Amino acid sequence: MMKLNEAQLHLVSSLYNDKIPEMSEFVNLLESDNPKDRNAEMGYYMKELEKDGYIRTDKGTFNEGGREHPKYGNRVVTIWFDRIKLLPKVIRGLQNDEL
Repeated sequence: MMKLNEAQLHLVSSLYNDKIPEMSEFVNLLESDNPKDRNAEMGYYMKELEKDGYIRTDKGTFNEGGREHPKYGNRVVTIWFDRIKLLPKVIRGLQNDEL
């Protein structure tokens, strides 16, 4: 299992406990100080989770616009956390305390 950072762990734990997180909950868990950069950073972490088979996002999860972020390689400006689905791999990891 991949080792999750604090922001990723907060995201999947919240969703596992049937709580839809808000972006404000991630402020102290992300490196970025700028709100626009935070969205790109969180989007990057979420895409890592999706690539590794922990979550699935639908087409409307990310609202994108503007230029590609130089560090995070995406154009995420808004995240709709209610459109994320946890996959069995992350559920097992949370239940077995492996994340």
